[in-house]
Amino acid sequence: MPAFRLTQLARQDLRAINLGARAERPLSE
Repeated sequence: MPAFRLTQLARQDLRAINLGARAERPLSE
């Protein structure tokens, strides 16, 4: 299991979580 693969998947997950949180809760509160 290559480490860079895991880091890529983790980054994609974090990005999706950040986008979801941003969509639910805009920064202009």
